[in-house]
Amino acid sequence: MSTLSQIRALDPAALASSADGVEATNSAFGKATDQVDRHVDHTFSTWQGDAAAAAAARAWSDRVVGRGIANAVAEQIEALRAASAALVPARDTVVRIADNAIGAGFTVHDDGSVLPPRCDTGDSRADVVAQACLDDEAATFEVQLKSALSTFEQLDSSTADTIDQITIRLSTFGGDFRTQGLWTTGGPDGDADAALISSGRARDSDLERIGRALSADSGASIEYLDAFYNGLGQDELTELFATFKEWEADGDPNAAGWADAVGNGLLTLSNPDYGGSWEQVPQDIRDTIHYGYEPGPREPGSGNRFDRLDALGAVLGEANPEYRPGTEMGIELNRVAGYMAGVPTYADPHVVPTPDPSYYDETARTFLDIGTRNPDASYHLLTGTDVGGAPSGFNRDEVIVPLLTREWEDDGATLAGLTDWIAADAVPSDSSDPAEVARAERAGQAAFGLAEVLSSPESAWDGGNNFDRLLHMPEPDGQLSDRTLGEVNPIAVQSFSEALAPYASDMVGADEDATPTHGFGDLGPVPATRVFTLLDTDPAAGALINGAALAQATDFDRRFALDQLGGQGNYTYGTYSGRLQSLVEVSLSSAYENERAIEQASIDNRNQYRSDAYAVAQTLVAGAVTALPGGMVTGPIVYSTGVLLDSEIINAEGQYVGRPSGIDGLDTSMYLTESSAQSTHRYNMLSALVDSGHVEIADLPEHLIDEGNFKGRNEIMESILISQLPEIIANSGIDGSTLGYYLGVADAGEGDLRNIIYSDQRDGESGFREVLLNDMVPGGGERWDYAR
Repeated sequence: MSTLSQIRALDPAALASSADGVEATNSAFGKATDQVDRHVDHTFSTWQGDAAAAAAARAWSDRVVGRGIANAVAEQIEALRAASAALVPARDTVVRIADNAIGAGFTVHDDGSVLPPRCDTGDSRADVVAQACLDDEAATFEVQLKSALSTFEQLDSSTADTIDQITIRLSTFGGDFRTQGLWTTGGPDGDADAALISSGRARDSDLERIGRALSADSGASIEYLDAFYNGLGQDELTELFATFKEWEADGDPNAAGWADAVGNGLLTLSNPDYGGSWEQVPQDIRDTIHYGYEPGPREPGSGNRFDRLDALGAVLGEANPEYRPGTEMGIELNRVAGYMAGVPTYADPHVVPTPDPSYYDETARTFLDIGTRNPDASYHLLTGTDVGGAPSGFNRDEVIVPLLTREWEDDGATLAGLTDWIAADAVPSDSSDPAEVARAERAGQAAFGLAEVLSSPESAWDGGNNFDRLLHMPEPDGQLSDRTLGEVNPIAVQSFSEALAPYASDMVGADEDATPTHGFGDLGPVPATRVFTLLDTDPAAGALINGAALAQATDFDRRFALDQLGGQGNYTYGTYSGRLQSLVEVSLSSAYENERAIEQASIDNRNQYRSDAYAVAQTLVAGAVTALPGGMVTGPIVYSTGVLLDSEIINAEGQYVGRPSGIDGLDTSMYLTESSAQSTHRYNMLSALVDSGHVEIADLPEHLIDEGNFKGRNEIMESILISQLPEIIANSGIDGSTLGYYLGVADAGEGDLRNIIYSDQRDGESGFREVLLNDMVPGGGERWDYAR
């Protein structure tokens, strides 16, 4: 403990002055490192070649390291100021108590003990009483002084620890920036720490120190991680991780964080965003991952490295959720997950024994969870491209199809991570921002890749019919079953539905000017129907995709009505609206045809799906009307399922929970006949005119109004929709011939899909089995007719 004389000699206020000086120097240092990088950049107008590239790379690297140093020093500056603010009053308290005691005639020693003066007046009785009083007063001074000394000591020690930790971290910056002096020998050194562990001479205290270095709140430097991990390799890292886990089991409160940090550091080392790269991951770990999918599942030697994959999976599985791999490592982990997922179904049991189909589930899910934390890795997998944008060196189906056909213990929750980022990026928040548009392009391309995989009748991987095997999920023996993708992995299918919902209009051939999305390719009528049919195998997913399609169909009708008032109505909106409504109905019927072979009660499911889809559509449209100024739907909001979070349809976790209150369902025939479909188009137009104020509620007949609001579509009798709405619409400025032509275009749009699926007088079952399952697509049915 510091003594009284030492504390008297201290000047804590000088710490603040030191902080000011360090701050000025740190600012100059930061500017200098930035300036070096800029100067190198300026030379490129006259300096080209390998040397120039090397100089640029070094200048940027030094700038990144310099920023790290500057940030650490900034923390040290704040620590110095905080120390000054805390220690100045603490010192003043110590000195004041000591001076008060001395001034009262007491003797104060350096250790804080206080002795009273001796009372000797010659009156023994009076002296005894007076001495007792002096003894009590001395004891009081001593208690106060020693408490103040202890408080000062604690503050001083805490401040020293904080500053020491920051100084130690500064020592981890390598090369020309390594801190010189006392703390270089005492701070973390990746090479030295790795060598110590490899030598077998590391004591528990050494491992604790390494654990603290890896798990420091500010993070270990990339130089330290590179030296440490590459100095050890997988086996020794696994042993270090196991040691920390043992200590955790024994009750060490810090060991769990140290174990997590082993996985965190490996992901950090792989990620260019943190200054790392795939090439900096230890070679033997890269080999473990690579040989996790090479050779293929039917080749000898496939099972040789599964033990190493399990060990690596245990380490990565402890990595905290906020840590993610670099794109290349993410792709590699996803490939391993796909291979392991497919082992029970697609591997030769004589080559890779699979005594229990769930044997590989945990490790495969771990790799998939880690790999899909990086959306760029998911993007490249779904689009079949490498990080440079060229076609990847493997077929995406060999990864994605096993992931889809695996029966996951978590109902596909981990698999959902492959696509759960797409919907949020689908529509740019600012269409004039190139970065926003580029992000939307990538989301659209990824969604299109997913749709291609789901709908392919002949996989480029093994020639199998993806659509068929996802409707009849393979058992571990490879035989097709009666279970669908939605039944086996419902959470994944719900994620796919949310990802694809913004692109429902793209799937019916809407041009890019008609939708706010970007990047989604030309899917074609039959593949689009297959996608919707597969999503209809789960009630929640079906409600979301069908509801989104109906909402977008409604939006086209509404936009036509509003545009027509200005003389610029686009009749192709009728084509898209009709196609969307037809796509919903044909897909629901196809899902019914698939189920009918299993249970006749599936017709009830189909009707419930229609009702749920209508509820979702109503919520999307109502949310858009509420959100936009003037209550006008102009498009983009109904392409986002985010509005469902404000309803009772999707909860805060993104899970489907049912239709919102106040929507009781609908007449399930409202889209099935020509007259019903036309009534729906008319209703959508009139609702837009009412919401925009072109038609006043008060001017409507009373039987169209409920408590001052325009009634819902399912609350108005069909005969009224047919007989009265055309006149009201005409009186608002859209004449009967214009309305009639639009309805005719919409009818033709509905027929576009029906004429393909049900061509040659096919009934529902034949259309499903011959066209959708067996790919007997009639001539001209491969793509939408864009001539309309």
